[in-house]
Amino acid sequence: MELQTQLLRILQEQGSSARILASTSKHLPSEVTKGTFRADLFYRLNVFSIVVPPLRERRDDVQALTRFAIAQFSAKNAKAPARVSADALRQLYVYDWPGNVRELFNIVEQACLVCASGEIRPVDLPEEIREADASGFDEDSSPGLSANATGEGGELKVRPLKDLEREMMIAALKETTGNVSEAARRLGIGRATFYRRAQAHGLNRDDGFPG
Repeated sequence: MELQTQLLRILQEQGSSARILASTSKHLPSEVTKGTFRADLFYRLNVFSIVVPPLRERRDDVQALTRFAIAQFSAKNAKAPARVSADALRQLYVYDWPGNVRELFNIVEQACLVCASGEIRPVDLPEEIREADASGFDEDSSPGLSANATGEGGELKVRPLKDLEREMMIAALKETTGNVSEAARRLGIGRATFYRRAQAHGLNRDDGFPG
């Protein structure tokens, strides 16, 4: 509550040209009712709200996010992207993901590290995901799911690692609205390295690179 008071004072009295972006996994109106979140701070922050449903409510995003996580891991570790077997992808799809996208990314990175054949299979996934109930799964009713998370229509399309690296750098720049330091941090490389590779890939302002 002390921090809430300090933040409210800054917003009300000191003025700022900064844009305030706040996120939470809690239902703030309920927290206001319980007295654990200041009502005046809530209304000060709640100018424009975006509600992001949990991953379990948008399962058709699982495959695209898995593909993104694999590409990110591959670019960071200079490894060919792993494939995902249909059985493994099905288990990823039916799991409830209490940790949302962050949990998915962690699981995919672990699977990329332990898969021995270049293909992620159910055995490479944690027990709780392997045991997720897929008995009611209907592949025909899941248009966002195809046989292989690394390519279209179940085919693995091998591409140069430099192309994947370029795509990941552009994605990081767009996620951070051109903040090179933060983009570099998310990719696990230094700022100077990011600049050097961005110039080598010919990134420009259209790609979100400030130059």
